[in-house]
Amino acid sequence: TALVQAAQHKELLAALTWRCGPGFAEQVTAVTIRRGMLVLQVRSAAPAQLYQLRIRWEQDILEVAQQHLPAAGIRDVRFVSSP
Repeated sequence: TALVQAAQHKELLAALTWRCGPGFAEQVTAVTIRRGMLVLQVRSAAPAQLYQLRIRWEQDILEVAQQHLPAAGIRDVRFVSSP
């Protein structure tokens, strides 16, 4: 259900913030999961900034996501700029 999904996303965001540090929570505005892809919306970021975030956090994010939500089958991480 939607409530379970929201709770899972909140738990995942908390785990990611713990692993990646407070800068992560300051940057990420939303988390969604689509067909094995974890999509993180980032505050008004230019393409170069999105690339830097991916380089900095991608591996940690995948490990945390696979550990906390194994049933989601997350295999990839994508950063997108929030409107």
